[in-house]
Amino acid sequence: MINLRCDFCNRETENDGGKRTHKAQPFSFPIFFQGKKIPINFSEDWLACEECDRLIRNNDRVGLLKRSMELANDHISVNLIIMMFWERRM
Repeated sequence: MINLRCDFCNRETENDGGKRTHKAQPFSFPIFFQGKKIPINFSEDWLACEECDRLIRNNDRVGLLKRSMELANDHISVNLIIMMFWERRM
């Protein structure tokens, strides 16, 4: 059994057959690790857990950002990635 993770808050979530998948135009985001720039590629499919899905459907940008940052170590990157998701949402 594969443990899926929410692309927004990184919590484990179950496979819902695509009902909580949100679309955004693909993009890359560079991170720096051990002095090297590494591009992270984001596809157009973003899986959401039930709570993040509810926040997205309600257009609750602040709520989604707060939830996304709860488990994050790098709040600046998370903030930028979530902002880029909203800008590219289809």
